[in-house]
Amino acid sequence: MLLLGLSCYNSLGVYRANQKMRYYRGGIDTIAYLDRFAADRIKVGRWLRQQLPTDTYLAVGGAGAIVYASRLRALDTFGLNDLWIAHQGPRRGDRPGHAKFAPRSYILRQRPDLMCHEAKHQDWPYRPRRHDARYWRQRGYHWVCIDPPRLRPSHYCCLKRRERELGPWPAER
Repeated sequence: MLLLGLSCYNSLGVYRANQKMRYYRGGIDTIAYLDRFAADRIKVGRWLRQQLPTDTYLAVGGAGAIVYASRLRALDTFGLNDLWIAHQGPRRGDRPGHAKFAPRSYILRQRPDLMCHEAKHQDWPYRPRRHDARYWRQRGYHWVCIDPPRLRPSHYCCLKRRERELGPWPAER
């Protein structure tokens, strides 16, 4: 009975953590959080597939749902599909699948059209501070946002290469 009671108590704690949609124990994501995260990224990926040319190149912080749903070529900044990052990239923690991360200089040399590994996901279009906007402009990028239907928070904002016309966004000089 004691073992059954402890098991029920633990299950209740796990259930409550999942309901809060937050990280649980040592940085491991809850099932509910991952389900919501993937569902949101699928909405973003479908929007990208419908709106952007098929030769669009993305940089993402994990080649998961966005890449799958968009069917666009992508650089996984954690090294899943890039040997240099996987073997030479600096270590940045011990979270499984997220321990390596490409330096910004490496990502910029790859010249992705959209850098979504730096994404802002919030209920309003992201407006960078002046120094942030200037920093990215000097590197050839600026912020753009999308608002796919039923995405919560409603806006997903990434850095877009300025000289490239990309779907609804014209090229900038």
